Amino acid sequence: MMPDQSKLQALSTEVEQFLYEQQELSVASMQDYQSAGEVIKTVKDRIKQLEAKRITYTKPLDEVKAQLMADFKKIAKPLVEFVESTEAKMLTWYKEEQKRKAEEQAKIDAAALEQAKQAGVSEIVVPVVEQPKTVKTDYATVTVKKTWKAEVVNEAEVPREYLVVDQVKINAAVRAGTREIPGVKIYQAESLATR
Repeated sequence: MMPDQSKLQALSTEVEQFLYEQQELSVASMQDYQSAGEVIKTVKDRIKQLEAKRITYTKPLDEVKAQLMADFKKIAKPLVEFVESTEAKMLTWYKEEQKRKAEEQAKIDAAALEQAKQAGVSEIVVPVVEQPKTVKTDYATVTVKKTWKAEVVNEAEVPREYLVVDQVKINAAVRAGTREIPGVKIYQAESLATR
């Protein structure tokens, strides 16, 4: 169910009107401070009402979307697993083929070197075994890509420049009462709570 655009426009106009009326709000005395607190409480209540109204429209859509995504993922899962399995087989074959071709090239190189020695020649042209990275068919093009990756094998030896500070863990420790952590400034920040 989509919200009526005229109702959305009315809500938007209401917000604009409120902000227009409050543009001269200042806090210069205790009375102003108290009045501003009351205004903030009213606004926060209105924000909660708007959020509740939004949820009445979006929650059913979110539920339908989540169910559709789950259904399609379930349907596609065997296909994804097939692709992963087949790609693993292809890479295994490719690596074995690369190894075989490297061995073949080494034999050709050794034979050419021996032939050069016997002929007393310092330079010789050696045929190169083709090792294509891309294979094209009428329907698909398969390319083997090599990418550099990293895996941490000893965390204690990783240089400091690659370490990340766990801000969430630090904040939890500070909230729990920790008041000193080397390299961390711990302080009290002020904010308003209006109910």
